[in-house]
Amino acid sequence: MSLAKILVIVLPVWLCVSGGIGLWLHFQQQEKERQEQKHAYRQDIRAESLADDWSKIVDRIGPRHESTDAGKLALQRMASMIEGALGLNNIGYEVSKVASRGDDQSVAPLLLADVMRRQTAEEIWVLVPYDSPSHLPRGQASASAVAVSFAVAQSLVGSDFSRNIRFAYLPAASAPLDQRREMTARLQRLMKRGGGVHRVVILGSMVQDQVVEKELAKSPSEQAHWSELWPTSDWPIVILRAESEQPMTDLEEDACPVGSKILASNAERIVGLLRTWAGESQKK
Repeated sequence: MSLAKILVIVLPVWLCVSGGIGLWLHFQQQEKERQEQKHAYRQDIRAESLADDWSKIVDRIGPRHESTDAGKLALQRMASMIEGALGLNNIGYEVSKVASRGDDQSVAPLLLADVMRRQTAEEIWVLVPYDSPSHLPRGQASASAVAVSFAVAQSLVGSDFSRNIRFAYLPAASAPLDQRREMTARLQRLMKRGGGVHRVVILGSMVQDQVVEKELAKSPSEQAHWSELWPTSDWPIVILRAESEQPMTDLEEDACPVGSKILASNAERIVGLLRTWAGESQKK
């Protein structure tokens, strides 16, 4: 039999087989995503849940830093709470842990979770510090950011975006500079491995009245802290933090009452911003 006749017979068969395999793989992937979504638990933002999470962090876990043995233990407990709250048995995300520096298992890890469970061409990274400055007795500011992030993540479950949203929880945002730099260098390497970074969003304190959106490059009050970590970044970096008409010092903010309705309102504002930046799909 000539080569031409063999090709006439074999080529259509091969096209059918390869096409069938491609369709099978496509449907297998769809089924995998559907099964994963069965574990996801979407819920609208609720002030009571937010207040409960915030109270657990501030009153039960306490200040979180490496300056004392109690602070180190609190950091580990905070990491466990984040992993449990976001994980498959609760909200439904897959949470991965990455060493923030060295290989010491006692050092609190970076924790990562993404909304769509898949890489997109461009992605939004939401950075949430979970440690607290060692000079503050309660650590309310970062506690409020973590609690609000839980509500935001749960509200986004099942969303269909053109840009995936990835949450990264940072254990050393208020640590000494060398520790912050090592943690950030590891985080940046992770970010470069994924899709293109559309925007970096840093969650700040949520205890005051209204979320304000600030570009890092245009925010002198924040630059002294964060610009040391992102000195040459080509990515747009936005800080979202809540402020009041009457400015507060760190100590005043750490001692002020925290309203559950304020936390919920700030969470709603952040969800709206993220949905806009992520480009919600029109497909239903």
